[in-house]
Amino acid sequence: YELRQLDLQFIKIGSGDTNNIPMMSYMAMQSAALIVSTGMQTEETIRKVYDILNDAHVNFALLHCVSSYPTQLQDTKLNYISRYQKLFPNIPIGYSGHEIGIECSLLAILMGERILERHFTLDKNQKGSDHCVSLNPNELRSLVEKVRLIERNVQQLPVMLDDLLDVVTELNLFEHPQGFIVKACDINDISKSILPCELMCKHKLGKSLVYTRDMKAGQGLLESDIGVKVSEPNGVSAEFYDD
Repeated sequence: YELRQLDLQFIKIGSGDTNNIPMMSYMAMQSAALIVSTGMQTEETIRKVYDILNDAHVNFALLHCVSSYPTQLQDTKLNYISRYQKLFPNIPIGYSGHEIGIECSLLAILMGERILERHFTLDKNQKGSDHCVSLNPNELRSLVEKVRLIERNVQQLPVMLDDLLDVVTELNLFEHPQGFIVKACDINDISKSILPCELMCKHKLGKSLVYTRDMKAGQGLLESDIGVKVSEPNGVSAEFYDD
């Protein structure tokens, strides 16, 4: 089905599909803008996807994301936002959060992220891992109000890491910010990697290379012989398709 027939303003690529290199190459040929989450991906894979989309002159953005539900504060690694800004200065960098509360989302705004994605629910007790990490209407309202407060009062974004505490305190964005900022922004972990807390999600949703038909030993491979899907057990990771 040709995507242009859908007339979409943009298409969101979830973290579980980001390493699907054939799909990303196909998406690079479409006209829609892309928002690409980068949970459970290595920096090497993210660079590969960036090169595919950038070389095709696609309008796209990358979202820092940790694929863990809920993401613990020490695993949010908000410093990766700054890392992405340095690695990919020509595109918007955003944040897709799966932690409890809105504090990390506010820090991400202060760190200069341009797109904020949070899950929304009317009932956090519903079945499924997303609901407990989603924002209810009151939380979403509070998040929007505080984002608008930041927009009115902070003249220059991003705020440097050393100045985050002063800004959060001055605007009274949330309580006990000092310890919170230290845990959320692990300055000792610089390069993007797959975190231990993401392995469960990666095992469930990560994409692998599979044969599309029965093969015999010694047969030569055709492009049509290799597909990408969730497999059990996990096989060769999909980012190695071109290899």
